[in-house]
Amino acid sequence: MVVKVLKLLMIIVMCLGGLTAQALSIDISIVGAESATAKIERGKTFGILYQIKAQSSDELTIASDIKAPSKVEGCKVIDFMPYGSSTRSSYIMGEATHTYVVNYLLTLEAQKKGKHSFGPIMLGDAESNKLDFEIVSVQKKTSESVKKSENKSIDLGEGCRELFLKAELSSTQLYEQVPFEYVVKLYTLYDGISGFDFVNMPQFKNCDVVDEYRAPSRFRIEDINGVQYAVSVVERLKVTPSKAGKLKMSKGKCNVTVDQSVYYDDPFWGRVSTTQQKEYTLHVPEIVATVCSLGGDMPKDFSGIIGDFQLSSKLSNAYPQLHEPVVLSYIVAGEVESIESKIDDIVLGCDNEGLDIQVKQSSEQLPEGFKKYEYYITPLKEGVYTIPELNLIVFNPMTEFFETIEAKGFKIVVGGLKN
Repeated sequence: MVVKVLKLLMIIVMCLGGLTAQALSIDISIVGAESATAKIERGKTFGILYQIKAQSSDELTIASDIKAPSKVEGCKVIDFMPYGSSTRSSYIMGEATHTYVVNYLLTLEAQKKGKHSFGPIMLGDAESNKLDFEIVSVQKKTSESVKKSENKSIDLGEGCRELFLKAELSSTQLYEQVPFEYVVKLYTLYDGISGFDFVNMPQFKNCDVVDEYRAPSRFRIEDINGVQYAVSVVERLKVTPSKAGKLKMSKGKCNVTVDQSVYYDDPFWGRVSTTQQKEYTLHVPEIVATVCSLGGDMPKDFSGIIGDFQLSSKLSNAYPQLHEPVVLSYIVAGEVESIESKIDDIVLGCDNEGLDIQVKQSSEQLPEGFKKYEYYITPLKEGVYTIPELNLIVFNPMTEFFETIEAKGFKIVVGGLKN
């Protein structure tokens, strides 16, 4: 009840904010700087990013009229060009609101030493922020600093440049009682891998661990700092932390046998090759992460899903003819993990002798932050079929509350009259 009241208050605040906020807005920032104030070496090029937000086609027209400045204090104007656009959509009380974001990049060369400013910029009735920056002398690099930069090693996991292991987590934010995937990948420049075996598996304290994958996957190519590596997943674990706090995932140990081609000149056959094998002992890198608490009032029916999102459902036709397929759609707005499996459980669980249910690959282009899951449902017999509503208790990390996400269910009537 408390969660529903809080959600209602949030919706009211969002609606009131939408009535009072200025629709067209412009924000400028120095590219690559952590704040609006930055130091730039003389002679260097840098950029100022314009981010324009509009909510109508008229405002988009105003945004398209923006011009490059004729001059910028202390700088030479080099270029001014569009830098990508996107559409953000949200639903409030069932009404869709679209925000169009248009970016422009102003490229400059720093010329005059000293403190300078740029802006504010007027666009229609909207006014941007003001930027302050400083142009400084070029810092001379000592031989010691050059030596350090030349000797700086690149983190390629544990092993050697030709063969190493990496461990990755499926989520950057971990929570107690919520499973995540722990994946070990093998990277190699050798011609082949003929043997792989774990001697010691990584250990996880205060966790439930399920081994999901032990057979190495097929190799794929991945670029690391310009080097093309063959990569294979050699381990995949499902890990569920039992309590909050520091989680230490210890090192693992494995033996790897590689195939290496050796070339030599034969007096009769010319240049030929043979394969030699080498054996390596590699360690899986250690990972330390923080497991966040979900609080002491975790509902018994908690779905295990974490995210800030909204969910809606739609049926193309509730009264189809026999063997006439209909499309069932679920649209997810926002960031969420593991929602697809929950939707599959509901929809595919309705599959019986009277319905044929197939997953449909959606070709529709959706705005950024939206996902659509679709299914073909074909009635094979006359009757009334029910698609249950989807009710999920999820944890929203933005509000730090447990919330109930709902998508309505449907009845499919095949044959008979519409009631």
